[in-house]
Amino acid sequence: MKLSFRTKFFYGGGDFAINIMWQLTVFYLLFFYTDVFGLSPSNAGLVFLLAKAWDAVTDPLMGYLADNTSTRWGKFRPYLLFASVPTLISIILCFYSPNLSEDGKFIWALSTYITFTTLYTVLSVPYGSLIPAMTQDTNERTSLSSYRYIAASCGAIVVASLTLPLVSIFANQKNGFVFAVSCFAIVALSFLILCFYNTKE
Repeated sequence: MKLSFRTKFFYGGGDFAINIMWQLTVFYLLFFYTDVFGLSPSNAGLVFLLAKAWDAVTDPLMGYLADNTSTRWGKFRPYLLFASVPTLISIILCFYSPNLSEDGKFIWALSTYITFTTLYTVLSVPYGSLIPAMTQDTNERTSLSSYRYIAASCGAIVVASLTLPLVSIFANQKNGFVFAVSCFAIVALSFLILCFYNTKE
């Protein structure tokens, strides 16, 4: 089955949204933890290590759950709609800076980041499984993958180029990062909703 440009574009837009969130953690979260939030480098490293270990558990579990989901919207598309808002709230909380002790900061960073990575898995694994559910045509699957790759790259470029200018609007980096991430979250939510409504399994 041939897919329209609109379908391919907004399917790719889903990865644009997802990659915006992920690249925020790749480019800026460690800097935020140590230089803005005030977490020690060793505790910041431990947060990432524990989250990575947890991620190894949640990825296959989410794959199994998605494969066994059955709704009127399909197996995978519902996660784009229902997991998007919690995931976006969790990435904003990762860049929020409550006034806490060193132990409190570690607990906050660990709990918010693991919450984000878990919800990110709930969102991204079903999204990645959509291609074979959308078409059996090998050429169309390749085309969808190309749109997805280009959109993901655009997401990385947007985060790399716009985050610090958005942060600099505020004199206080703590407020600046929350503002910047919230702006990205609104954009990401729009693309995820459009991806849901413009794709079909």
